[in-house]
Amino acid sequence: MVKFLVDAKADLEKARDARGRRPLFRAVSRYDGNVVCALIAGRADVNAVTEDGTTPLFAAVESGDLRVVKVLLDAGADIEKARKDGTAPLLRACELQLKSTVCLLIEQRAVVDRRRAWDGQTAISRSSASGYSEIVSILAGVQA
Repeated sequence: MVKFLVDAKADLEKARDARGRRPLFRAVSRYDGNVVCALIAGRADVNAVTEDGTTPLFAAVESGDLRVVKVLLDAGADIEKARKDGTAPLLRACELQLKSTVCLLIEQRAVVDRRRAWDGQTAISRSSASGYSEIVSILAGVQA
């Protein structure tokens, strides 16, 4: 179905499901890397945002799907685009203790010392406060 829509040059930015989600968000939330790739090939906006500022990359980080995170980054997703509450993808990956995702985001040049607006937390301060020592070590190595 997705291939049909892409081949027919359907407007992927106007399409919405019953909850108002664009196809790319739905594919990310369903852990469907093949559909994500097809939608990106069909020019889905990898930097689209929901009402709360969530991007497909942020949603992929939350899903824990490292493959989809990489696909979105390779397609030009903005690694620093934060939700309206100021939480960037790297900080969220740290909160969820997603070590591989943290490493990938750092490798792709995520800003390690970026502060979340509402509480001033950085990835390292949040990880440290939560006792995530492995992630703290990774982040400290980048800051050194």
